[in-house]
Amino acid sequence: MVPTLKDNQLCITSDVFVPQRGNIYVVLEPDDNIYAVKRLVGVPGDTVELRDGYTYVNGELFHEEVEGSWEEMRFTLGVNEYLFLGDNRKDSYDGRYWSRPLRRDEILFEVCYKVFPFTDFGRLEE
Repeated sequence: MVPTLKDNQLCITSDVFVPQRGNIYVVLEPDDNIYAVKRLVGVPGDTVELRDGYTYVNGELFHEEVEGSWEEMRFTLGVNEYLFLGDNRKDSYDGRYWSRPLRRDEILFEVCYKVFPFTDFGRLEE
């Protein structure tokens, strides 16, 4: 999740939430059954397109500071399907490469605050 989160940062999470596009969550990857920290980009019913180095949700540019060159892709999400991407899109193993979108029960925690190192303390922003 570089540049938003860095190695060895400690964060406060919450398990009481309604998934919101743009927020960061701890999720359970569907293929390897391991934990990952990713940004929620697509919610049920969305069409997410990756093209020209940018991410579009339902035809609108997704508010993000990341850009880069990656393979052009399109995802149309069904009921109870969520698409997660890493902020470091060039190097992230995320929903683009998983065998399927995640289900709601695979979204475990919302990452709310960075707490350590203390110089990074604060609420995560979209």
